Amino acid sequence: MKSIFARHGIAKTVISDNPFDTAELKKLQREWDFKLTTSSPYHPKSNRMAERNIQTVKRALTNAFANKEDPYLALLALRTTPISNDSVSPAAKLMGRDIRTTLPADTQKVEYTKKYCNQQCKNLPELKVGDTVRLRQKTYPRKFWDKNGTVVAKLQEPRSYKVEADTGKVYRRNRRGIVKTKETFNKDSQVPDSDVEISSDETPSLKESIDTSATLVPRPPPEESKPVHYRNRYGRVIKPPQ
Repeated sequence: MKSIFARHGIAKTVISDNPFDTAELKKLQREWDFKLTTSSPYHPKSNRMAERNIQTVKRALTNAFANKEDPYLALLALRTTPISNDSVSPAAKLMGRDIRTTLPADTQKVEYTKKYCNQQCKNLPELKVGDTVRLRQKTYPRKFWDKNGTVVAKLQEPRSYKVEADTGKVYRRNRRGIVKTKETFNKDSQVPDSDVEISSDETPSLKESIDTSATLVPRPPPEESKPVHYRNRYGRVIKPPQ
């Protein structure tokens, strides 16, 4: 009884016959806070609900063994069958949903439930190889669309893509973590300074680096940079102020 109560919750009332009227059960009744009701001695009809269920289960198991069928499938069919005029099965009352069986399901009911639950949902458009996208790197703390890249492959898993970031690293992301953009990214310009190699011809010699006799010439003022126009991920032209 403790195992049943721990799985399904403590019952308000436990109905049993008199052999269960023991001191140990009364102690459990006080500790677990439920009501114990026993049937009349030598009068099985007063415990007819339990006796009728035992008869039904016995008959289902007897037929399963006689026909060399799986007894668990017999119990599954028994638990998913509505009782008398009630349209809800015992399993649906217990679980709050219809559980799956080997019998064909009511297609119309399933489609209605699916339509009702998904009425506010829609599928995102599929991406093609070569599309320019932005990636959502982290979901917590909120950091959205901080990497840009290109779709290189669509994976077999549903709504899953392989994207190469501008740094050259390849990520696997769900479609919800990818947004298509009309921006153009220059992969070479995204390389960090630490990764840029300097050829030996461009490296200054040691004599030039320690030559102190050179005349210091003031550096000319930098030319006024012109604003660079670019497009955001929605295709809108962005013009920074001068």
